[in-house]
Amino acid sequence: MTRMRRAKPTITELAFFVSGVIVILTGWLADLLGLFELGSGSGGHGSSATFSLLSFLFLGDGSLHLYALNDHLNEPFPAAFFGVFAGLQVAAAFVIPYTRRELDPAWLGITGFLIAAYVVTRTVSVWPIGTIEEVDALGLISKIVEVLTVLFLVSLMRSARAERRKTARTTAAPSR
Repeated sequence: MTRMRRAKPTITELAFFVSGVIVILTGWLADLLGLFELGSGSGGHGSSATFSLLSFLFLGDGSLHLYALNDHLNEPFPAAFFGVFAGLQVAAAFVIPYTRRELDPAWLGITGFLIAAYVVTRTVSVWPIGTIEEVDALGLISKIVEVLTVLFLVSLMRSARAERRKTARTTAAPSR
């Protein structure tokens, strides 16, 4: 059995790795500094860490869809699909911290649609693709990120609903 040597990383791979580390450290530092701001109330999702995590999940999945776009450049429909959703997810990553909870159902719907589209295109031939797509590592990693996003959003939405119920009961109770 012969062992294949791992080729040295290319400058592109190294640039993406370093850029990713910088983004992660910048987000962490921004969140850490946010803890020290005086008079900072909770944001739309309860804390800066919460919306940062949701934003990073969308940014990560959008980035994975950009890689999928590159894999499908010679196929017009899949390329357009990945281009549109990658752009939507990357834009959402920057909008999420400012939308509070109003758009959580939309984020959940987009993510659920992406999971469903993956499952369908891996099980049956769908027009206009015309073939059953292969299961690949990039797609599986993207689905893991999307499932985490769905679980996180559902948790946020449930806690928001419980908070609204608690507030409604408190305001409805007669004062003594």
